[in-house]
Amino acid sequence: MRWLSDQIGTIRQRRKEMRKVGAIVFAIVFFFVCSFAVFAGGQSEATAKAATMSATAKTKIVWVEWWKNEWSSSVMDKLVSGFEAKYPNVTVDVIDHNWWDTHNTEIAMAQAGTQQDVLGMEGVWMSTLDKLGMLENLGPWLDKEGAAYKDRFVGPALVKYRGEIKAIYIYVYPFAVAYNPPMLKAAGLQPATSLTELISQLKTLTDPKKNVYGASLALSSDAAYQAMMTFGLFLAQYGGQFENADGTAAFNSPAGVKALDYMKSLVDQKVIVPDPLAQTAKQTREYFAANETPYTFDGPFITTITKQANPDLTPAYTPPMTTAAGGYVVSGSGLSMSAKSQHKQEAWDFIKYMMSDPVASMMVKVTGLPWGIKSMASDPFVQSSAVLSQAPAMIQNPNSILFPVIPNADKVQTAFINNIQAAVQGQKSVQQALSDAADSWNSLVK
Repeated sequence: MRWLSDQIGTIRQRRKEMRKVGAIVFAIVFFFVCSFAVFAGGQSEATAKAATMSATAKTKIVWVEWWKNEWSSSVMDKLVSGFEAKYPNVTVDVIDHNWWDTHNTEIAMAQAGTQQDVLGMEGVWMSTLDKLGMLENLGPWLDKEGAAYKDRFVGPALVKYRGEIKAIYIYVYPFAVAYNPPMLKAAGLQPATSLTELISQLKTLTDPKKNVYGASLALSSDAAYQAMMTFGLFLAQYGGQFENADGTAAFNSPAGVKALDYMKSLVDQKVIVPDPLAQTAKQTREYFAANETPYTFDGPFITTITKQANPDLTPAYTPPMTTAAGGYVVSGSGLSMSAKSQHKQEAWDFIKYMMSDPVASMMVKVTGLPWGIKSMASDPFVQSSAVLSQAPAMIQNPNSILFPVIPNADKVQTAFINNIQAAVQGQKSVQQALSDAADSWNSLVK
């Protein structure tokens, strides 16, 4: 019996030990199950958080420009917010400078490797930035959009440098003949329709005793751009070109001789404000706003400038002239894409947005300048303007010429104004002055 009792005791002891082992095993299993659940839950939360962050991550593009002060902060904010609403995964960082500093800023940022994706661009800045490898060829981007999209632009808006489209002018304007409607009406005259008729009217309108002259010319050394644009207007009217297809000078042609002869005749016949070699663009605008010259040679911004000085005067452009070829010189300002941008698609989307119909319709009212797309010709605001309504036909005239986009533009302009001054003063013949200017051009644009 004792043996049986001992056996029963042994069995009971083993059962107790087995229960302890089972409890330990259960605890271990429970621990691992709970730990896995926490780990898995944490992983799921981390994965979900990462997915959310990925979905809300935005691409930043940098736009370097000078227009904020010209257009106002509210207009700039509206442009940026409109783009960001259309492309919610993109933000635009605007770096604004005054016009004089923008080019140097773009150069400094390029040299430092600082991000800039969209660059405000002037034709005279392109050579420097292109040397730094900063200007993307926009031709392939336009080609991807298709022929219909490319056809939206007025021809001069697609700006070539070294044979490739390196900028798109957001606004494109003709340099044309503006007039003072009340002064012409008082003289019983209709706007001139050719350069020949214009000089005849300038003679009629000039009255030195009343300090009134038919027009004024800015031919000072500080007005080289204005002088070159004025010459370009006359050159295009006579069917000439600034440059040949290979970039060499073409203005020392028979058409160029007629253009400079015409400019000199304005001085010789004393139908412009005396001493044009001392006149600046600012002064010519002041004469016009003060009702001292019924005609002037300028871009569409003459309306805004005149209104600031004389709110009662609303300038008008003459209808497109038909001197010979009837062309005009055209210029503008626009946008380029950085060839070093890491966000080229977003940068291109921004350029497309700036050239869209809604933006163009808004901005033509803000700037008073024709946007670079054909649809602006039918815009109600453009049609209601005595200046802008004439601009589309001038810009799209097949004989109109783009103000040259060339290397060393400042030096070329200096050589040009020096030779114009020499011709006007009779120090050189017109042909010699143009030939010397052409030689300087050809040596500087290589």
